Parts: sequence; C-alpha cells; structure tokens
Amino acid sequence: MSDGASKRWSLARRLLGLTASVAFSAMVLVLLWRWHGLGFDQLLHEWRAADKTLLLIVVVGSAAFHIFVGAHKQGLILRSMGVDIRFGEMLRVRLGTGPLRLMLPLSAGEYVQIVYFWGHRRMPLGHASGALVFDRGLNLLGATFWLALGFAVLPDVARTAGAAPRAPLLRWGLFVGVLVLYALIFFVPRVLALGVRLARRIHRKVGDLAEGLAAPFVEFSVGRKLLLVVYGIVFQLRPLLVCLGLLAAYHLPHQAEHVMAYGSIAVFAGYTPGAMAGMGPREVAVVQTFSRLGAPADALFSVGLLMTFAQNVLPMMLGVPWLIWFVRRLRRREPTESEERPWTSAAK
Repeated sequence: MSDGASKRWSLARRLLGLTASVAFSAMVLVLLWRWHGLGFDQLLHEWRAADKTLLLIVVVGSAAFHIFVGAHKQGLILRSMGVDIRFGEMLRVRLGTGPLRLMLPLSAGEYVQIVYFWGHRRMPLGHASGALVFDRGLNLLGATFWLALGFAVLPDVARTAGAAPRAPLLRWGLFVGVLVLYALIFFVPRVLALGVRLARRIHRKVGDLAEGLAAPFVEFSVGRKLLLVVYGIVFQLRPLLVCLGLLAAYHLPHQAEHVMAYGSIAVFAGYTPGAMAGMGPREVAVVQTFSRLGAPADALFSVGLLMTFAQNVLPMMLGVPWLIWFVRRLRRREPTESEERPWTSAAK
C-alpha cells in the first residue's frame, strides 16, 4: 500500500471511529429521552427557570480549571521526570490536543501527547507513555477516592426495596480497601518492579517499555508521589463541583454526600469506551441516580448535558486556535535549541 493510500485509509478509519462514537452517544441519549418521555417544552421550561448567572460561573470556571490546573499538573509530572518544559508550552500542548481528545474515539487523542514529547523533548516512548499513565492514574485515583468516600458517608446507599442499608463498617471498609490498593500501586515500587522483570523475560524491548511505563511510580520519591496523589484528588473535585453548581442552578434537591456519590458515578459513566466525551452514559447516570431524590428527569437531563459541555466539550474546543500549532509541531520533530541535549531520567 502506497503512502498516500495508507494516509487515506488512516483518515477513513478515524472518521469512521468518530462517526461510531457520535452515533453511540446519540443512541444512548435517544433511549434515555424516550424512556423518561422527555419533551423540548419541558427542557425549555427548566432552562428558563435556571439561574443563568450561576450556570455561567460553573461553565467558565470548569473550563478554566480544566485548562490551567490540568496543564500545571501534567507539567509538574514531566518536570519531576527531568523534562525541561515550561508552563506556557505545556499549556499550548494541552490546548492543542483538546480537540483531538474530543474527536478521536477511545481516548486515542491522548496518545498524540506521547508522540509530541518523544519528538520534541527526546523522551523515550516508554517514559512518555509512563508520564501519561501516571497522570491518568492520578485522575482515576481521585475519582475513585471521591466515589468510595461518597458511598461511605451516604446513609442509604444500599437501601433497596425491602433491603436494609449496609453496615457503616462495611462501607468504610470498602473506602479503606481502595486507599490500600492505590497505596500498593503508588508507594510500593517492588510490585511494579516485579512486573518489569517479568516483561523483560518476555523480550528486551517489552521490558524497556514496561520500565518506562513504571518509571514515575518507581523513581519518584515518596514525598513527590504523595504530593501528586493529593493533587490528583483535589483535581477530581472539579466534576463534583460542576455537578453541585448545576443542581443548584436548576434549583434541584441535593446534599453534599449525594453529589459526592452520585456525581462520582456520573464521572465513571463518562469513562465508557466509545462514547464521545462520555456523552450518553454520563446523562444516564445523572438522571437515574439523582431522580431518587425526587428531582424531575427533564431537569436532570439538562444537568447531565451541561456537565458534559462544561467538563469536556467547551474546555477541549477552546483549544481549536492552538490545534494547527500543535499539528505542525507534531509533524516537525526537530528539537529546538533548548531540546538539543539528550533526555535523562530524573532519577539518574
């Protein structure tokens, strides 16, 4: 296959993936719409009654937090790995990859950052991948932390028809279990070092890749990892605050423990593979969980859509002006003057 045909086929596959992602999200939203018998008149009525000032604050604040705090967190990880990168460049990279992360399915847009740092910061592919895995691991840890804590403090979390709620000891036991699991992953490097040795037995290149993936977990000091873990937990407060603000703007019943538990369920629903920006599964989670508090489905449907817009769509689309800059830099792999020295691990 010629280079031209290969590029056309690659583009066709991406367009097909994007179409399938949009179709999947649309199908889930249509099913949710029909299941609850929603109507445009209801949605318009709820929109008119909503606090527009609070909605604006929530949406703008979420976008700013995603862009600026997210860039700082990722830059902090890279600098801890010995990468000489300034906040301005990290900010442009985060903005420039935003539209790609929104449009490419299955988080494929995330991996162009690996190629960027490999080509422009001379990071080995394994270490560049490890930086991304560590960053996403922090996000997952933070989301899991708030989910487990929310279920621990939610008094009626296990109450079903005729069933008694779970004992507080069991619910707090699950929360402690989550903390222990992540402590083993982040603070016991021997566990990952064993995995690296097993990978190296398979093949040297496989071992090198595994070593790069595990590098942040193994090489960072306990203090540095603890700082980043706390950062990840704080960073994952954003979707919960967005959920809280939207519920308040629509004058819907809510309590902190419900937002913590049900909002975290919506966060994990947004991780569903194949859904564009988590749209569809996130709205289902919001409607199905918060409706237990007596909130109307049409208002909750609006809250779910605005969560997707505030958390994902708007922050990523704001990066469109930087997309061309990023694509050009991605295609031009020559290092700049500040990048001419070889990359070295922070631990070496």
